[in-house]
Amino acid sequence: MYSFAGNPDGQLPFAGLIFDNAGNFYGTTNGGAPHLFGTVYKLTPSSGGMWTETILYGFSGAADGALRRLE
Repeated sequence: MYSFAGNPDGQLPFAGLIFDNAGNFYGTTNGGAPHLFGTVYKLTPSSGGMWTETILYGFSGAADGALRRLE
């Protein structure tokens, strides 16, 4: 469906995809740009069976969802 390059578009897709009524898919990655801590992305169908990716959010590794050690 889509091949992630790592930077600037994310890497290591994580969990399942969800879709909307317009045919777009939404998902997350565990790594990649813009801060190398993962992304929330949208895949939009385009011509020829290809998909266009849009980064909706790039995790920064801080309080926005970074992995944390449980104490």
